[in-house]
Amino acid sequence: MGINAFGTDNFLRGTIRHRLERIKSDDQIIDSEGVDELSTSELQQACQARGVRTTGVSPSRLREELQTWIDLHIKQGVSGVLLVLSRAFNFDRKPATEDGVPLVVKSLESVLSSLPDTLVSPYILQ
Repeated sequence: MGINAFGTDNFLRGTIRHRLERIKSDDQIIDSEGVDELSTSELQQACQARGVRTTGVSPSRLREELQTWIDLHIKQGVSGVLLVLSRAFNFDRKPATEDGVPLVVKSLESVLSSLPDTLVSPYILQ
C-alpha cells in the first residue's frame, strides 16, 4: 500500500487512517466515473493502493477486483481496514472465486472469524 513501516504506533495509525481516508475519497470518485474509465496504469496504481495483487493479473481481472472493492467499501459499507486485512490474508493467491463467491468475500469471512467476539460483536449489531 506504499506505507512506510517505521515510526511510533501513533504515527503509523495516523498514516494508515489518512491513507484509508484518501482511498475512500478515491473510491467515491472512481464509483461515480466508472472503473472502465481508468487507464491501465491508473488501474494498477488504484489496485496497489488497496493491497490488490497486480503482478501477472490482466487488466480485466484488475477491473473486477477494483469494482468488487468499491462495491464492498462504498455501497455495502465494509470497513477499509477489513478489506485490507482480507487482501493480506490471500495476497499470495491468484484472484478467484470459490463456490461462486469472490475470494475477497471468503477472505473477509476468514478475517472476521479470526477476530475476538468482543471486537466484532458491536459492529454486527449495527
